[in-house]
Amino acid sequence: MAVINFPDSPSDGDTQDVGGITYTYSSSKGYWTAAASGGGGGGGASVTTDDAAPSSPSDGDLWWDSDGGKMYVYYDDGSSSQWVSVSVPGATGSTGPAGADGADGADGADGVDATGITKSISDPAKTTNGSLGDLWLNTTSGEMFALVDATANDNVWINIGEGAGGINTPVTASGGTETTITQNSINYKVHTFTSSGTFTVTGGGDIEYLVIGGGGGASGRDIGGGGGAGGYRCNVTAESSGGGASSEPVFNLLPGTYTITVGAGGAGGPDGGAASPGTNSVLSSITAIGGGGGKSYNAAVSNDGAGGSGGGAAAVDSISSGTNTIGGVATSNQGFDGGDGLSSTQTDYGGGGGGGAGAVGKDAGQGKHGGVGVESSIDGTPTYRAGGGGGAGHRTTGSSQLGSGGTGGGAAATAGAGVDSNRNGATNTGGGAGAARGTSQTGGTGGSGIVIIRYAI
Repeated sequence: MAVINFPDSPSDGDTQDVGGITYTYSSSKGYWTAAASGGGGGGGASVTTDDAAPSSPSDGDLWWDSDGGKMYVYYDDGSSSQWVSVSVPGATGSTGPAGADGADGADGADGVDATGITKSISDPAKTTNGSLGDLWLNTTSGEMFALVDATANDNVWINIGEGAGGINTPVTASGGTETTITQNSINYKVHTFTSSGTFTVTGGGDIEYLVIGGGGGASGRDIGGGGGAGGYRCNVTAESSGGGASSEPVFNLLPGTYTITVGAGGAGGPDGGAASPGTNSVLSSITAIGGGGGKSYNAAVSNDGAGGSGGGAAAVDSISSGTNTIGGVATSNQGFDGGDGLSSTQTDYGGGGGGGAGAVGKDAGQGKHGGVGVESSIDGTPTYRAGGGGGAGHRTTGSSQLGSGGTGGGAAATAGAGVDSNRNGATNTGGGAGAARGTSQTGGTGGSGIVIIRYAI
């Protein structure tokens, strides 16, 4: 095929003969139109280059569509005529370079900022109110908490820093005798330990508890003091601890296995011997002290009567004979002191009542009664526990009174011979034992303690 070299600046009507084809330049159209030359082999087909098909074509004419980039031949068979494409598609060209990156999208809206960060030496409580998203830093432990449920006085704080265990988060646990109750429209799971055992926490959080130590034993023979009640510790909202104290703070347990110790009651003293204090009950770091043993008339017996609640004092022949006539001292915020005794020179000669979680044991001159306990509904039933044991008068001298036990498991003093179970404090109340009145008698045994745990479910 001949190479066509058209002039660079043609004028309208200029022609160029190449290979028997005459090309004519149209300045109005800006391109060359081809037509066969008239000599030699007769008239040739017309070749038109334009963006529109020629208006009066003849059979065999060619038309190059300059816009579409295709070649057509005009076909006329006498009955129909049309332009027929004779172009063969070329190979697909290589992919062009990537276009420029589109513009960045608009920034999303900012989240809601936390209201503030509080620094404190202690953890927040469920009653620590704030705004959703608030942060709380315990500067003692380094733990950080976030407020994720801002319900007034029932907030949920989760631990987001070092350590584990949130505030008011759901608890899952097992151990003891398990029951469920509904109280004030809140469902609780209750774990009651009447003997020592294991409390397994798989999901940590806030719990409520009642922990009572074993009650103190009482003095044998005449004029002895009643046993003091076991120490009483409680953090149930709107209830009380022993010794006139308010409910203790919210308590959070981390996942783990905890040994629960339920304190035994103290043994009663034999004729002229010392009564034993009750033993402690323990839940994690919460310890309820065993009740103090009732004091003996025998001044040679060493027994200070101290305990969760103090044991009742004894009587001796003279006030100056020793400290046995002074009631045992209670543990602060767990119980009350035991009552004082009176000497043989007094009408109400005898021992004092054991202290209770809710009141001081009565002095010998006030009836020798054990102090009242404290009521709790932690297990769904309002129940008094941790009453003090009654003190005893002399079998023949003075008024010979027998003090009654304090409400809440405290036992009354009795004149029953030998060992009398009626002088024993009630089981699992931490009640103090009752004293004996008569020779060769043994004082009562204190009631065992109890540990009760509950949490909302």
